Amino acid sequence: MDVDLIRDVIEQYSTHGWKLRRVLAVDPGELNGMEFPEDVAVSNAGFNALWFSRRSRPGSETWELRRADGSPFALLTTVPNGSDVSETLAILAETEQKMLARRN
Repeated sequence: MDVDLIRDVIEQYSTHGWKLRRVLAVDPGELNGMEFPEDVAVSNAGFNALWFSRRSRPGSETWELRRADGSPFALLTTVPNGSDVSETLAILAETEQKMLARRN
């Protein structure tokens, strides 16, 4: 993973009101030296990507999964307000599967 690219992407998204929420990494050890806020989960995954979120309309929160290597690519999903943790994780997992399918 290109740590400088990740820093640039995080900075770009934050200027547009997106909040980094999760980091997916094939090898989380490659992120040594990167500091993330305590509420940002770093997880082992089949691809490198960053999850961002922001409120964009009433009743839901928009989440964007941004690929963190190769050509820039992102997928959006929405999570309804009031979703519990398991519902949110299921929605995110479905989007992660779509991203993984597009890599192959």
